Amino acid sequence: MNNVSILLLAADSGEGPLGDFLDPAVRAAWQQQGLCASASYMSDLRREQLDCCHVAVLLRTPIPGHPLDDHAAFVEKSAWLRDFVAAGGGLLLLFTENYGKTESTLNELVAPWGLRFFFNHLVARAGAPVERFPRFFESVIRPVPFAGNPVTALRGELGLICEGGHGTQHLTCAGDRRWQPLLRGAPHLRSEPYRGSYPNSSEQPIADPVLAAAAELGRGRVVAFPGSAPFWLVNPFIWRFDGYLHTQRAGAGARFLMDAVRWLADTERGRALPADAAERAERLADPARLL
Repeated sequence: MNNVSILLLAADSGEGPLGDFLDPAVRAAWQQQGLCASASYMSDLRREQLDCCHVAVLLRTPIPGHPLDDHAAFVEKSAWLRDFVAAGGGLLLLFTENYGKTESTLNELVAPWGLRFFFNHLVARAGAPVERFPRFFESVIRPVPFAGNPVTALRGELGLICEGGHGTQHLTCAGDRRWQPLLRGAPHLRSEPYRGSYPNSSEQPIADPVLAAAAELGRGRVVAFPGSAPFWLVNPFIWRFDGYLHTQRAGAGARFLMDAVRWLADTERGRALPADAAERAERLADPARLL
């Protein structure tokens, strides 16, 4: 499918604005593959924007108690996202780290779908390999295996960032039987609760954590890839990013995200959207509102 219309979404509350919502290098790579992205904060979101997109990508959910106090508005528009999926839309879920605070609002969104995210510590088993961003010594990147699934034909492993400041952690997924694992922690990782240090941890350790999952819900589809949106997609000003997460393992990071978007778009509704859906989405977007 060409000219896939993608709508990037983020809650208003957080540690500052997200700028253009998409790293320019990622945007250029997506455009070459026929993936066209526009963006909106949740407070500015209109239903007609969802009407002309194949896939919505949620980058950030509200921080409870933030001065912007956008929780109630997010709850209202979360219902729009669930309606969008039920009608055949695709939704890709990431998150933006804030020491375990934003997972509660993310979990409110996904609870009706039988899914929960835990802000746990991903602990390496003995002998597990460790990678780091160049000259970013507190970073920890761990390899996790792909599970056989319909979303991507990739096999082998993908490196996930598990530490990196501001509470950066890849979340652990716990879903009901509708959710099919895409990435699993075993044999390298287990998922440990922080035990009071941060909110939204699990009650017990998880021996084989699911780190990405997919489900078909109603007529639509959802991929939960709860990694740090600023490291994976958003921020060109994090110099340590330098494209590593996308170029790793012969481009497996970039391909995984593109495969996920294409799988999400490939529904009856997605195939029926007009050829100019991406152009319509671009006209509805207001880049000035992102700053």
